[in-house]
Amino acid sequence: MELNTVHHFDCIEGMHQLPDMSIDLAVVDPPYGINFRSSNRKKYPLKSSDGILNDELDNADFLESVIVEINRVLKTNSHIYWFTRWDKVKIQQPLLEKFFQVKNSLIWMKMVGRWVISEEPTPDNMKTFCFARKAAGT
Repeated sequence: MELNTVHHFDCIEGMHQLPDMSIDLAVVDPPYGINFRSSNRKKYPLKSSDGILNDELDNADFLESVIVEINRVLKTNSHIYWFTRWDKVKIQQPLLEKFFQVKNSLIWMKMVGRWVISEEPTPDNMKTFCFARKAAGT
């Protein structure tokens, strides 16, 4: 696989092409397991209007397969940022903890364009992510 190039393919297929312990950092925004459907765009529907692949409500097995492969390709003492929704941390953090030392959970208050979605924290304007480290022997 050519390095320093953007590739567009399934993440599992792409990671299978990488050698063990060859990556310094993983920034991951997986399907959250919320069965998302978009209804915002009528003229040009998004691919997500029919749903996001592997986003069924119980997608823990899929997420664990992603984490296993990330663990294989990450170097020792490297890091992962795992994006999720606030209400999915309790399901996804234990999956991460099987392979990584979770160091912190962070909240990102998002904006849309130049406007804040809401002054109050809501699931629509917050992104939660877990920051974790791959320790030796994992």
